Amino acid sequence: CNEIRVLARYVGKSKTQVDLLGFLFRSHVAYVCYSAVQMNLRDCLRENRPDIHNNTLLDQEHLFEIGLGASRALVFLKEEGIIHRNLSSKAFFITETGSVQLGDFILSKTLEIDSLSQTLLMEFVNVRWQAPESILDAKYTAESDAYVFGVVLWEIFSYGKRPWAGYTNQEVAQTG
Repeated sequence: CNEIRVLARYVGKSKTQVDLLGFLFRSHVAYVCYSAVQMNLRDCLRENRPDIHNNTLLDQEHLFEIGLGASRALVFLKEEGIIHRNLSSKAFFITETGSVQLGDFILSKTLEIDSLSQTLLMEFVNVRWQAPESILDAKYTAESDAYVFGVVLWEIFSYGKRPWAGYTNQEVAQTG
């Protein structure tokens, strides 16, 4: 399992990634246990959308700090030669202390390990969170992760709205 390989390699190495506490394989299914996280970022953003009076616990300063924490996670990936390939606000987690950690490494690859076929990979990814070269050519690089990080920042500052709302996946793919 890619996720276990990547997480096991970096346990305790960075506070920007969730830590692998353990895993269990049963009937061809991998159960992965992470370090304590409060909730995924998307749910946190949606639960804290401003009300009709523009009241929210997450003001612009908090959103900026969340974006900064998420960017630190991507810097770590780049330095370690990891391409995530599945970034979205759901892949980031808010810890009980309010820090941001990155998880969901199931589609990730290191530069020397890439066991997922491009055909299989395209079945799992959502075009709303993909760079144009990933949609068109199934090409995944640190730069395509950086492009998708822009989508994640949009999600953060829109309080978890869905990218390309109102468009079908096919329309999004054609726009890319």
